[in-house]
Amino acid sequence: MVTSATYSQKQSSLLLLVACLALLTSCQQADRDSGTQQPATATMAPGAAVLPACEPDGRACLDARTARHCQADGRGYREQHCGKAESCLGGSCVSLRLASHETRLDRLDLLVPRGAGWLNAWASQGPYYARALRRIVEPTSRAFDHELAKGFRPRCRPTGMVSVHRRRYGKRKAGTRYHLLLGYAVVGRTQQAILKLGAQGHVRVWLGDELVADVDRTGSSSPLPDEVLRPITLSPGATPIAVAVGQKRGDPTGYWLRIHDRAGRVPPDLRWALAHGLSGACDLATLSRGKLHPAAVQDGFTVQAELGLLGLAPERARGLDYRITLGRGKRKEVLSRGRVGLDALLSNAPVPSTNVRLTKRRNTTLSLELSAAPGGLTDANAVTAVRRPLRYQPKRHARIVALANLAASLPDSIDADSRDSFQHAIDTLMGALATGHTDHSWLRKRTRRLEGLAESLSAGTDPYLKATGVLYRAYRSKLDGRLQPYVIYVPPSHARNKRRYPLIVVSHGLGQKPALALRTVFGMGPEEDEDRSWATRHLPPLPDLGAIVVAPWGYDGAGWRQLGEHDVLEVIARTQRHYRVDAARVSLTGYSLGGTVAFVVPLHYPDRFAAAAPLCGYPNLTTYESVRKRPKRPWEEQMLAKRFIGNYAFNGLHLPMNIVHGGQDGPHRSAFMAKRYRKLGYRRIFDLQDELGHNVWDHAYENGRMIAWLRQQRRPQQPDRARLRTGSYRYHRAFWIRLIAMSDQGKGLATIDASYQRSRGALTISTERVDAFAVSLNALGATGKSAPSTLAIDGRETGLSANLTVGRDQELVFVRNSDGFAQKPSVPDRRGRKRPSLSGPLDDVLRRPLLIIWGNRDPSQRETNRMVAEHHASHDHWAGAQLPAMADDQIDESLLRGRSLVLVGNPESNRVTARLAERLGVRFDDNGLLFRDKRHDGQDVGISVIRPHPLDEEHYVVLHAGVGPAGTLASRHLPRMAPDFLVYDSRITVEQGGELLGSRQVLDGGFFSDSWK
Repeated sequence: MVTSATYSQKQSSLLLLVACLALLTSCQQADRDSGTQQPATATMAPGAAVLPACEPDGRACLDARTARHCQADGRGYREQHCGKAESCLGGSCVSLRLASHETRLDRLDLLVPRGAGWLNAWASQGPYYARALRRIVEPTSRAFDHELAKGFRPRCRPTGMVSVHRRRYGKRKAGTRYHLLLGYAVVGRTQQAILKLGAQGHVRVWLGDELVADVDRTGSSSPLPDEVLRPITLSPGATPIAVAVGQKRGDPTGYWLRIHDRAGRVPPDLRWALAHGLSGACDLATLSRGKLHPAAVQDGFTVQAELGLLGLAPERARGLDYRITLGRGKRKEVLSRGRVGLDALLSNAPVPSTNVRLTKRRNTTLSLELSAAPGGLTDANAVTAVRRPLRYQPKRHARIVALANLAASLPDSIDADSRDSFQHAIDTLMGALATGHTDHSWLRKRTRRLEGLAESLSAGTDPYLKATGVLYRAYRSKLDGRLQPYVIYVPPSHARNKRRYPLIVVSHGLGQKPALALRTVFGMGPEEDEDRSWATRHLPPLPDLGAIVVAPWGYDGAGWRQLGEHDVLEVIARTQRHYRVDAARVSLTGYSLGGTVAFVVPLHYPDRFAAAAPLCGYPNLTTYESVRKRPKRPWEEQMLAKRFIGNYAFNGLHLPMNIVHGGQDGPHRSAFMAKRYRKLGYRRIFDLQDELGHNVWDHAYENGRMIAWLRQQRRPQQPDRARLRTGSYRYHRAFWIRLIAMSDQGKGLATIDASYQRSRGALTISTERVDAFAVSLNALGATGKSAPSTLAIDGRETGLSANLTVGRDQELVFVRNSDGFAQKPSVPDRRGRKRPSLSGPLDDVLRRPLLIIWGNRDPSQRETNRMVAEHHASHDHWAGAQLPAMADDQIDESLLRGRSLVLVGNPESNRVTARLAERLGVRFDDNGLLFRDKRHDGQDVGISVIRPHPLDEEHYVVLHAGVGPAGTLASRHLPRMAPDFLVYDSRITVEQGGELLGSRQVLDGGFFSDSWK
């Protein structure tokens, strides 16, 4: 029974005194959970909500057991004490009984979604195969209502991602293996909400008996949060939510799941529970994420701990006890301890740092332990959040720390690349100390080598420029501002003579390090059963084969794509600047992923390389499984043609190739290029090893014979013939011909084939899809009296003006008109038009320094924008790049120029988007967007577009924005081959990554014209 008491405002002061006197009795009565009558009081239980002024029909919860209602006239309150099977939510007492039986949830077990609101505590059962799972989830079986707790186990995940199946290798039983995960959403009133799901594997979600999501995301790609948004209705009480996760193949599975209201926030009255009896297994300690960051300092380490809460927490949670310990068992030493409040957990605030002072050699363990137990943290209730090895060797430790201190005070006269190289080497050693590296011989050798370098650097001399042998170098990338390493071998003879050396660039395989590629190209790769990590650190003495050999990092697994190609060219340029390199004898080789790099990069820049030696590469884009069997949109056909390296074989006139492939490794991957070279009459060797699989590098690089072949190759300086075929303005030059403008740029590749008969002074040129080009007389060696006297373009004789030279480059410039080509006195102005540095498509923005700016002005879109910015900052899961990103309220005018911008969020949420969107040709309103005179309606509509920067014509602006948050989120699902613009809705989210859209649907897409129209 519920009793109410009415009182006037004039009586409130007197009743307040009475209430204070009655506090003890009132609290005791509430603890009995009897639901009997209580007088109204103005005193709230500990932790209760602070009530606003009484508003008619206002409701609030004093605590989990007491609801308080404002009467209709606004003159008083009515308290309602919830029964044993009830809890106060949203100002009302709601039942915790599960439908159709007497079992109820315990209100003490209820969890509150915190922070981002991830539902990361579940009751889990399985595995099941499909038939068994069907029997459980059939609505008629009432599986979500009856007692299943006997077979369930708690699954508590401190991150929002709930991992279900690990990767499986080898043979296994046929059929899909499922796990069933069960929880209960408890709310106090009927409310409309959004269920947000990210899936990996076959994931089905039921709300009660209704299947609300059925998503199949097979593959190894990790799921993205909020891939799928589903409107749902939550009814008062406990509603079961069940998730079935299936593993069809051996790929890992899991999901992200949370519930938000329509404004993108966690509903304030939402609670969560596991199956009956299991909720207590997921306390605040098991649901909190911990990190330890030890850093070496003099006489030990400084340790920074970080605690965070990404999802659920017990309703009564107020904080967490932690301690940092050294050692294990009886020898465990407590270094520091403390308590972190709930607010600090939600903000991922670091706890005070701890100093670990050590006096003698010691191998031990550093641990971060947590407890949410009321009595404080003890060994019995401690949860180990993270454990890290800590190894201390006093003498070596002190030497490395001293080197780190020295790195910050090097003389300004030292070359920037040498400073960066030294800094990267120090960072590597400091990282080894922090992780407790056990390879002591490697640490000893590297420390000794760095001390030698440090002695010279401190004296103001640059040891990197005179040193020989294996050097570990780095440069600071202008793309992401981070140090990019590379390893270079400078032969000892380089220090003894003044001649120039051939440069051989070797690109590593996927997942490997540059040092491993360096030893491999010398024919000294590790044995099949040898530890590759150890082999990477311990290089054998390398022979002087008369060449400088360098192995770039290539942004880890970026390979031949934008970032990887950029790194290869950057390393070549820096090596040429620092060492005596013969520019006519620069060649590129590589194996596996690096073999593809060796196919692609030289054909993009045929006048920079003397030869290429690709091993077991896979350059034939058209045969990729993700390309060959997929439907293709018109712009995808165009992009395939533009990026298919087979079309660039035409550029290999002066680029001999030594191609090696195993007969057991799909030799067609490389054979097609060998066939094209043979058809074109170009020099090539195709070494097909029938009995070998993927590993052909031991054969091809044996005894350094590939180095011997490459160092003999020489690029001609002024060849009489030059050929260029390209689908991109970026690849616009070959020896003495230069593309200025394409015609029909979206439909095919531009081709220029030019030859010069020196004896006759006759220049003959044929073109396809070219509107303007130039011939460099300097590069051709045809200036002054050797200048051309006759010219034929596309079979037509063309007169040459008396003034043959234009500017310092002495170029002949030709522009197409209605009658063919006519010579012009200067290069046509390309401002406002596509050109080598500014031509799209979307991923071309990765070629320039850029800044990602995400919108922070709209609270309902803030998290979405930040999440999307983080996604685009990491580019893809193969590339080791982290591009800079900032919130729009951190941006000043100076940051808007001098770099490309990537804007995330619509004008309502992003101040910079609001300033530039219409100048990018996009107009947003509340219900849709207008682009290219086409209107697209829907809150899930989004656009990704690249255009020249309106404030800085030398850079780009890329916009990823939606009408609502769903449209912005969808930009994470773009394929690699995205054209200049795509307009899409939620249908694009059925896949992520890959080369082509595949089953993803879009509303519009394509390329801009040459004038960006």
